Amino acid sequence: MRDVAAANTPDAFDRLYGSPDLMREYLGPERLAFYDEVAARCIGDVAVRSVVDVGCGSGHLLAALLDRVSPPPLLIGVDDSPQAIVRLAQVVPSARGIVASVYDLDERLDQASYDLVLCTEVLEHLERPLEALDQLRRLRAPGGRLVVTVPDGEIDDYEGHVSFWSIDEFRALLAHAGSATVERLADGTLYGVVDG
Repeated sequence: MRDVAAANTPDAFDRLYGSPDLMREYLGPERLAFYDEVAARCIGDVAVRSVVDVGCGSGHLLAALLDRVSPPPLLIGVDDSPQAIVRLAQVVPSARGIVASVYDLDERLDQASYDLVLCTEVLEHLERPLEALDQLRRLRAPGGRLVVTVPDGEIDDYEGHVSFWSIDEFRALLAHAGSATVERLADGTLYGVVDG
């Protein structure tokens, strides 16, 4: 699975999301626990009526979030892999899936802002993470929340990643989007929140 995604291209991720065998490997207990932890943390005291998950992959984070929010919010999943959007439709049928890059979200989303903007395990794959972060910031509704996760760059050595941040560097990156708090999740992933 790691070899497939190491190419860091939409075609590579299409192979991952389109393969039942690779998805079984990808969605191991650690990955599902990660989604549960992010979903539990990201709601906080924000009224969640609308959610966009940029880089939604298989949709399992949206599914974990849906289990924790009532009434069910408007759910949008965005990924540049068409196979990820096919997988999203199977995992969360109530979510609207959009095939798009983080860099062209303004052109593809009907709604201008969302109560909760998620972007987990995406920025490390991007050549222009600041530009992507600016796109994400603009999607956050007034009083909404932006949640971003990345691997800890001090220990991350995955060849499919092009950007790496320590916890302090990640906090400085997120500061471009507003006042940010950053902490480590149980698995060591860096978890950042920008409220506002």
